Amino acid sequence: MGGAPGSGTSIRIRGGNSISANNEPLYVIDGFIGGGDLNSINPSDIESIEILKDATATSIYGSRGANGVIMITTKKGKEGRSKIGVNFYQGFQALPKKLPFMDGYERAEFANAYAEFTGGPTPFPDMGKVQNTDWQDAITRVAPVTNIDLSISGGTKDFLHFISANYYNQEGIYKSSGFTRYQTRINLDKKLYDWLKIGINVNASSLHTDNPKVDFYNGSRLALTCIPVYDENGEYTYKSPINSELFNNPVAMNNLLQTDTYAKRFLANFYVEINPIKNLVIRSTVGGDFHSQKTERYEPGILPNRAENKKGGLARLDNRDYFSILNENTISYTFDINEIHNFTAMGGFTIQKESASSNYTKVEGFSNDIMKYNKLSAGDPSTATYDSDATENQMLSYLGRVNYSLMNKYLLTLVARYDGSSRLAMNHKWAFFPSAALAWRLGEEQFIKDLDIFYNLKLRTSYGLIGNQAINTYQSLASLNVVTPTLGGNKYTGYLLGNIANPDLKWETTSQFDIGLEAAFFNGRLSFEFDYYYKETKDLLMNVEIPWTSGYRTQLQNIGKVGNKGFDLMVNAGIIEQKDFGLDLNFNISRNRNKVLDIGDADYIDVQKGVRLYKDKPAGVFVGAVYEGTWKSQAEIDANPNYMPGARPGTARFVDVNENGKYDGVGDYAILGNAEADFFGGLGANARYKQFNLELFFQGSYGNDILNPASNYFFFGDFGSNLFRFDGKPWSESYPNSNVLAPGAFPYNINVNNLNYSPSVQDGSYLKFKTLKFGYTLPVKDISWMNKCNIYVIFNNLFTWTNYKWGYDPDVTGNHAVARGVDDMAYPQNRSFQIGFNVEF
Repeated sequence: MGGAPGSGTSIRIRGGNSISANNEPLYVIDGFIGGGDLNSINPSDIESIEILKDATATSIYGSRGANGVIMITTKKGKEGRSKIGVNFYQGFQALPKKLPFMDGYERAEFANAYAEFTGGPTPFPDMGKVQNTDWQDAITRVAPVTNIDLSISGGTKDFLHFISANYYNQEGIYKSSGFTRYQTRINLDKKLYDWLKIGINVNASSLHTDNPKVDFYNGSRLALTCIPVYDENGEYTYKSPINSELFNNPVAMNNLLQTDTYAKRFLANFYVEINPIKNLVIRSTVGGDFHSQKTERYEPGILPNRAENKKGGLARLDNRDYFSILNENTISYTFDINEIHNFTAMGGFTIQKESASSNYTKVEGFSNDIMKYNKLSAGDPSTATYDSDATENQMLSYLGRVNYSLMNKYLLTLVARYDGSSRLAMNHKWAFFPSAALAWRLGEEQFIKDLDIFYNLKLRTSYGLIGNQAINTYQSLASLNVVTPTLGGNKYTGYLLGNIANPDLKWETTSQFDIGLEAAFFNGRLSFEFDYYYKETKDLLMNVEIPWTSGYRTQLQNIGKVGNKGFDLMVNAGIIEQKDFGLDLNFNISRNRNKVLDIGDADYIDVQKGVRLYKDKPAGVFVGAVYEGTWKSQAEIDANPNYMPGARPGTARFVDVNENGKYDGVGDYAILGNAEADFFGGLGANARYKQFNLELFFQGSYGNDILNPASNYFFFGDFGSNLFRFDGKPWSESYPNSNVLAPGAFPYNINVNNLNYSPSVQDGSYLKFKTLKFGYTLPVKDISWMNKCNIYVIFNNLFTWTNYKWGYDPDVTGNHAVARGVDDMAYPQNRSFQIGFNVEF
């Protein structure tokens, strides 16, 4: 979700199931459900990460597992003498590439040609005075990153402990941005009696994010390369010489604006495990997750735009608190019959309650910048705006699972879960979600053993139902919105209709079928795992337009259906395994085909600008007008007088998709592409020679498209925007066959602000050299007080091979559940270098 320090992650497991609800997977951290803010977790504390995909594996988590489950298990103490670990690295980050904007001289030339084409005044009569500013250089830097981990672990057979602390500081590649984390973890396990065991996992963190000051989308558009950072008086520039419009000087924003987010998180999970008789386990856990977050923002009155408009300073404070408490209670029993039939049965119930509250206050008109946001009453009270909000939701679930094994060859798993959610309508809060899985260990059959080929061979399949209720609270209920209109100079408080009640709002339900094959050869040195899956989600939770006569515009309803099918293939190979030399390879490739199966009576649904839903198409296709070049001559225009009225030679020509003899803007939209890749995957290698080791990882995607809405401005030649360098000469009487618009052709027959066009969609395929790690392990066997010492260097994002040129990185996500592959020019990913050491005493 962008490369800003402290930014979150966005993951899709086997495609997106939902349109309006959440498509993110469920995160389970040491058994606590929903602990998804990974910024507060120290990566060095993680012991393992497991991704659950198929229906039987995820259904034990019920509705929350509809989009897959990512299980994170942190390190535990191990029996033996206590060990002290130290991990330190220092690194540097930089912008991996720069966008190909015209330089200042080229942009000024374009502005003059624009004025000549449109008959306006020449903005740069003396080209010798034109300046050149590389704003990308002006607002970015080579930024350091520092990490220090300390840990102590060990214990006896009755008491295990793992305690760690972490300091992490990352300065952003955008100046005046960064992220700092202070974190500590305590994991304790205590065996009180042979039949009683208790434990606790605690993670506490304090986070500070120095938020980016520059909106790069607008900054890169409006801070023209022909504008200097400072004027002749040494003041920040803030007016465009082309159209005299105000723009936010990015350097001024970085130097003067202040915006910080402070967050604290406390995540704890306590368990009690009782073994009253052999093979019977009773386990109960109680956990809590508390977040507290405050964002402070101050725009000083000396910011050029605020000073020009005499607005004074602006202060805003945002506060948010979140608390979740989870109680899980299970009982399981394992037994066998004649050592042929083996059973494990588990049952239990869980209850989770979440509550959140937030408030903000914003005031303008500060006469000086001394108090900032520390004294809001110093602002103009007539400008004050404020609001608050509070929500609460609960989930209660009953669950059961039976595992059966016959002769350790034939395996059966049955899972059932009965979920109740307060988010849904009164008569539809509860739903039942069963699943089943079968597996056959073919490798245990004598006729397979006789082949003497397979080290392991297993065939498995599963089918199940999983629900999704990941919508905002109170969506099934009627609501009112508060408004504060001003009438006759007086401000009043009133109410407008908000949500319309929907007593029939129920769960989205995903049915999933999976069939897989696992095979290993050469004593396990070569292994394959292949899965084919098909998922279908019905009763989609979508906002649907309803007649305005109802008093509302939309209502959240269950309507529509989405399908996903595809395969995953993983290969692991131990190529060489010798005393002094080893080589391992791992490879994975996946393919997912998404299709909207039903959207009700609508012909299409607009998700956001340039992104639509069509039946029988992938969810979130890119649409727009198809650019076919320039009008080459007046004779060509005269031969098509009604096609695009007002056209001139050198202006844009678009395809008449609906074939009515003229260009109709939205009426001539065509499907331009979609974000779904034909396949994607990665390749890793791990080589060792004596004390040296080398790790490589490549990541790639093929066949996907990227939509970059900003490129409409950069390509078509907006009067007030920066522009990309053109591939070829623009149209002119000297180049009448050029398909590059003439400077000034922009305003005649296109409206970049409201429409989307085919040049904004590009091939997003890429191959990325993601990671290179080189390490050396010092020989410490003769040092009694040291267990190991490893020195390493890591390079990240070394190279990216791609045809995508509109943005910094082709690995983009988008900010909507189905609008994937939209490059909103967020904070770019960085290229980094780190050097460090890992020591254990």
